[in-house]
Amino acid sequence: MSMRSEKDEIRERSLKEEAEYGALLKETRTWGLKMALCSGTPDLTSLYYPGNEILVVNIHGGGFCFKHALDDDDYCRYINQRYCVSVLNVDFLPSTKFGYPVQLIDIETQINCLLRTHKEIKKLLFVGHSSGANLALALTLRALKDERNVPSALILDYPWLDLSIRGSERPLLDGVPSNEVLDYWAETYCASSETRSTPLVSPLYLSVKEAKKLPFCVILETKRDRAKEDAVSFGKLLSLAKKKMAYLQTDNEHGFIERDTKGVYHLPNDPKVIKAKEIVDTEFALALKAIR
Repeated sequence: MSMRSEKDEIRERSLKEEAEYGALLKETRTWGLKMALCSGTPDLTSLYYPGNEILVVNIHGGGFCFKHALDDDDYCRYINQRYCVSVLNVDFLPSTKFGYPVQLIDIETQINCLLRTHKEIKKLLFVGHSSGANLALALTLRALKDERNVPSALILDYPWLDLSIRGSERPLLDGVPSNEVLDYWAETYCASSETRSTPLVSPLYLSVKEAKKLPFCVILETKRDRAKEDAVSFGKLLSLAKKKMAYLQTDNEHGFIERDTKGVYHLPNDPKVIKAKEIVDTEFALALKAIR
């Protein structure tokens, strides 16, 4: 397959999934309450799981152009039930429709809308997976600038934090995105190479001074991950900033938490599910302790 056709296939698949998602969600029973929180984008439907005064904002991965809130429904239900926290499992437009900063605006709009109607929520915890970790950090930087809705802690699972690095500069691994796919995801999310070298798109460009302002972070590094060095580098940045953090490592593959917790209810004894739950429980024990 040529480089061009591979990119075309990604785009077509992303747009097809986006077009089919609304109908799929209507037909699917979910743990979370289906909520349209963006009046300007009524097709966006997030899932909400009522709980206590802490709101976990879950941001899915997928290279900015794949996956939806429905994919993390079981994961968010598990967090909601185990820790009694409220959870907003956000939906946002794929980058194949619109790129940066639309995704950030989508998520901010939904958080603001939810907080207006749920006055009992007092604290925020952002959880981001892969590209979602990138968005979680960018949202935090925007919140710090606006001095509004700043999260008390972050959980960053196998984060992809430097979109300025070409795929050819990252280690090759079998069965994971090719160089062309990584480059396409980065360029589709943010077409400007200059902007891809700024903290709001590539948080590894944060200065030590800027990193000092970040809340407590839990960083999860996975062994089989083309973006593994992003987690390592971000941990080093927080160390230089003398920020309290928790740095976890696992032999699992990139994306395992979202993938394996889909079986948390119907495959509770699966070793992969058990391992994913153990990691999730460790992350939340650390993050909630820092918040409380």
